[in-house]
Amino acid sequence: MQVVAIDRQDRLILVEQYRHGIGTLSLELPGGVIDPDDADPVSAGRRELREETGYGGGEWRLIASLAPNPAIQTNRCHAVLAQGVVLLGPPQPDTQEELRIVTMALPEAVRLATSGGMIQAMHVAALALALTAVGRWSGNPE
Repeated sequence: MQVVAIDRQDRLILVEQYRHGIGTLSLELPGGVIDPDDADPVSAGRRELREETGYGGGEWRLIASLAPNPAIQTNRCHAVLAQGVVLLGPPQPDTQEELRIVTMALPEAVRLATSGGMIQAMHVAALALALTAVGRWSGNPE
């Protein structure tokens, strides 16, 4: 599940972390797996956003549930939109996570997503779907 979190200053909340598979840092949406205690993707998104970034609150909704590779996998990736989030406190990431929190204006995020600056495909898809749902994705920020 990925969270497209937009704060009250109209900035996207992102995390940067090292990804061993490609051997480099990756700029990504906050997110993770749905735990057994989570009621649904939205509640999982609230928990993950708070843990990874310290942000919370705002208006939340499920945007899409996608199958990343249905030819060989049964999992789903859920895109959750959170608008009007605020910093509630310090992040509390899992012990194995080393995250750097990044905030940026939506046009810059769209530019990165469409120019290869964001490389995680499911995150780019979630961002495009969520921003389209609120009329903020043009695919061409100029």
